Amino acid sequence: MHSSKLIIDNWLTRHLGLPAYTLKEPFSCLTASDVPSNRAFITAKVESGQQSELSHLQKLGFRVITVNVQLRCKSLSGSGPVHLTNVRHARPADEPSIRKIARESFSHDRFHADTNIPRSVADEVKEQWVANYFKGKRGNALFVLEEHGSILGFLLAIKDKPQRFNIDLIGIAKAHRGQRFGEFLVTFAQAYFSAGGHCSEILVGTQITNLSSLRLYQRMGFSVIGSSYMLHYNSN
Repeated sequence: MHSSKLIIDNWLTRHLGLPAYTLKEPFSCLTASDVPSNRAFITAKVESGQQSELSHLQKLGFRVITVNVQLRCKSLSGSGPVHLTNVRHARPADEPSIRKIARESFSHDRFHADTNIPRSVADEVKEQWVANYFKGKRGNALFVLEEHGSILGFLLAIKDKPQRFNIDLIGIAKAHRGQRFGEFLVTFAQAYFSAGGHCSEILVGTQITNLSSLRLYQRMGFSVIGSSYMLHYNSN
């Protein structure tokens, strides 16, 4: 498939085991002849309100997998890092623990929500996602929450603009949820990024079905700024 409307994602191709693409806008220009007839996986992100584009893709066989909510926090204190004794920067020795948490912690994301993707494959995608930090391929900061020598959670962040960070991935070990550990990690990240005036806002995205995450971010000063449909096309 060589359509200029599709961008190959080599990393995702390797982990899904079939050609994986991202669909370029404008979506309304996509025709049935652009869609691969052989095995392929295509991702499309349609902003809420673009109902005609959404309907067009659905007619071509794309399915809505998740609805993502984007939030922003601009009320950063600027007072320097808070001293949370159990939150720190990740070290190379933390990688196995962090990978294990990433492999076991997610269920609302688009890979786990897609019934055409085996659970084991979706788990592997998340594990390798955070592993890319240790390879120098993704993220600018990785924080961990440690208690009694064990890593119980992590937060991966990406600086996508000079004054802006994105919370790319946050995971808490299943046995330790409901203990404010996610809040501790976000608090540390907020203070760290605001130190020295190097960041004026933090963005984060989550799924509309992930109510606990939505409540956490709103409780911590984040406000909703947008939403989008995540669609997949799977041809077998």
